[in-house]
Amino acid sequence: MWCGIVNHHIIGPFFIEVTLNSHKYLNLLTDHLPQMLEDVPLQTRRNLWYQHDGFPAHSARITTAYLQGLFKNRWIGRRGPVLWPARSPDLTPLDFFLWGKLKDTVYKDIPTTPEDMQRRITAACAEISTEMLERIQQSLHSRLEACIEAGGAHFEHKLLGYSFVYLSESSFFFIHLFFF
Repeated sequence: MWCGIVNHHIIGPFFIEVTLNSHKYLNLLTDHLPQMLEDVPLQTRRNLWYQHDGFPAHSARITTAYLQGLFKNRWIGRRGPVLWPARSPDLTPLDFFLWGKLKDTVYKDIPTTPEDMQRRITAACAEISTEMLERIQQSLHSRLEACIEAGGAHFEHKLLGYSFVYLSESSFFFIHLFFF
């Protein structure tokens, strides 16, 4: 499954029915990503940065050549113009929010079929509000500051007295942590 966040909107999900390799990933980028971004304003698309993790299909030569042609130097990943280090602190909203939120929602009850799982993932993505994503973006700023202060090392335990906590489907808030 592929999913993204652009500003305050979830892009996707897009389900990949086969084992992901570089050719399948390139197909996602060339044939499906443009359609998924159609509702994103043109100016935002022109300034968009693309980021992905270190999965081997993401760093294949055909993938990196395509990304460089499309995004120029505005993409982050292995073998990219901006490297994303392996085992880096969870700085992206996908890592520190989306994947956990989807897992919590989808696995409230065990999915019975692959189709049931896809339906649940799609519904869970649709339930994420603009307001929720705005709060996530605000949390990202605190995370970036904490990462810089930690010199790029792990920092979640030092988050300036705040931690993002998922309470229920509709309520998120910050709680104080007492690490000094």
